[in-house]
Amino acid sequence: MCGFAGIFERGKDNRKLMDSMLESIRHRGPDAGSVYVHGEFTLGHRRLSIIDLCTGDQPVFNEDKSLGVIFNGEIYNFRELREELETKGHRFYTQSDTEVLVHLYEEYDTGFLHRLNGIFAFALLDTHRERLILARDHFGVKPLHYFLKNGILVFGSEHKSIILHPAYSRQINYKALHVHLNLRYTQGEETLFQDIKRLPPAHFAVFEKGLFTVNRYWDLKMHTDRTMTESAALEKINYYLRQAVQRQLVSDVPIGVYLSGGLDSSAIVQKMSELGVPEINTFTLGFNEPTDELPDAQRIADHFGTNH
Repeated sequence: MCGFAGIFERGKDNRKLMDSMLESIRHRGPDAGSVYVHGEFTLGHRRLSIIDLCTGDQPVFNEDKSLGVIFNGEIYNFRELREELETKGHRFYTQSDTEVLVHLYEEYDTGFLHRLNGIFAFALLDTHRERLILARDHFGVKPLHYFLKNGILVFGSEHKSIILHPAYSRQINYKALHVHLNLRYTQGEETLFQDIKRLPPAHFAVFEKGLFTVNRYWDLKMHTDRTMTESAALEKINYYLRQAVQRQLVSDVPIGVYLSGGLDSSAIVQKMSELGVPEINTFTLGFNEPTDELPDAQRIADHFGTNH
């Protein structure tokens, strides 16, 4: 899944601190780790290798290394975007999906974000403008948290790396805790840590010249076609589900499915089988309780002949 962390702090060498921050999220990326420093910025990344196992270590840069990005997630339409960028003269040195981000930013500035199809959180550093871009995917699948106080910005995939910075005073956000205990989730930008915020889904933040601004880049537009027949609607569901599963099969390592035996995970297995995936690995977790879904999952696994 990968993980990253970053710091902006004037007059401080934060390499050693970043090493500790990355160690706290090693579980997110056991395959590789790296620290990059530019001026007052310190960026760190832990990698779980999925695409481009050989040359995809991060940060990933543009041609003159004026732009660098650390990334968690997957861009499903990166090949189409790469082809478009190559026709515009951009040169790539990796086969990773991450690299399209720096070239898209070169071409379209922050206007490229709505064109991404995927799940992602990333930090992109523009060294020419001393400008940092933080972005989170459309529905907030990938996490991105930040702490900003007295000119110090600390951000990362998880709280546990942010709270290691000495500028952060560890306090519970009691208002968020009250909401969480009542609703079973934390609302909006709030987290259970006082003064640590999370970037909302479909938003990006720009940190430049000491100013931190948050902007929305996408809205879900609702539209109901009341002329559509039931059979046409069923065919569209089948088409879009197949398309979504096919996009997410892009990987240089084996793919697995968490299979509960319910409608959604079973449909994913069915579509993988329909698409001709040669060996489907499925996994189910049980607790030896009456509510376990093991029998349902086994039934689906047997039907599609998965490696369960």
